[in-house]
Amino acid sequence: MAKENKKTKHIEKIIDINEAIKKIPFPICYYTEVILRAGLIEPTDIQLPCYEKFLSRLEKEANMENLQKVLSYNVHRILNRKWIDGSGFNVSNRYTYFRNSVLSGFARLKADEEWLRSFYEGE
Repeated sequence: MAKENKKTKHIEKIIDINEAIKKIPFPICYYTEVILRAGLIEPTDIQLPCYEKFLSRLEKEANMENLQKVLSYNVHRILNRKWIDGSGFNVSNRYTYFRNSVLSGFARLKADEEWLRSFYEGE
């Protein structure tokens, strides 16, 4: 019975987020919807347009595979740490923290690719 109650609550949460996303007064890209469904931000977040603008631009300009790697890593890391930064402080400006984390992720990927390229060229 407890298992069924947990499943019902999960289904209700999915329905609630679906309804909330439908009420957003502007179109959102796939990746904005992903972070909403993951619970990283709320549909009523005052900075939702900032997330949308940033993620829409990445969706158009970034390599899709790299974008998915970086977003997956950062969304999970931020959620697991419950918006606490590497120094142990609560993140006060969540959008800026998210944006900087994503951009740092792209920089790390590029550095790793360059290192691997130079490593293989040296053989």
